[in-house]
Amino acid sequence: MNRSVELAEAGGDRRLGAYALVRRAVVDLYRHDARQTIDVARLARQNALTDHIRGWAALHEAQGHALAGDPDASMRALDLAREHLDAARPESGPPRPGEFVR
Repeated sequence: MNRSVELAEAGGDRRLGAYALVRRAVVDLYRHDARQTIDVARLARQNALTDHIRGWAALHEAQGHALAGDPDASMRALDLAREHLDAARPESGPPRPGEFVR
């Protein structure tokens, strides 16, 4: 993966690791790598401890499917993103800048 994911895993911080994976999926999306975007977003969703991060990961998975030209899979992932984001508690929101350095 990348250094931030490795460091989060080494430190035992699953929340930070999932967040880093979501950010990695965004990089893969910008690189127009549909398969990697989908795979990394799914991994992030599976590793996430909060519904908010699961929803964010599902959103990027949907974008990966759209990039791959699979509208049905994209819509399924968007539905999943909505479910997770609707279930998210406010305190489970995305990490704020500096949150992981305290």
